[in-house]
Amino acid sequence: MTRSNGTSRSTDLLVVGAGPVGMALAATTARYGMNVTILDAAEAPTPYSKAIGIHAITLESMHTLGLADRLLADGFPMRDYAVHDGGRRTMATSFRGLPTA
Repeated sequence: MTRSNGTSRSTDLLVVGAGPVGMALAATTARYGMNVTILDAAEAPTPYSKAIGIHAITLESMHTLGLADRLLADGFPMRDYAVHDGGRRTMATSFRGLPTA
């Protein structure tokens, strides 16, 4: 990989996007000794959320990093989900039956 300053760097894994999933992937693989490079379009961290939600499998990955308890404490666990349009419910689902903690 060639950097913008002309120098090159070797990496085992290139993660494109520094949102919750990209960061979880990068942190998990780095724990196993891989050389990880993260690329994101933004020049600096944003003060705004990069995701409306985190799926169970990503949260499980974050649990292995010791982050899940903090995310659950700071967040709002959604056990049911519904979409409304003009006062009419157009979709509904439940996450209660997922085979995951």
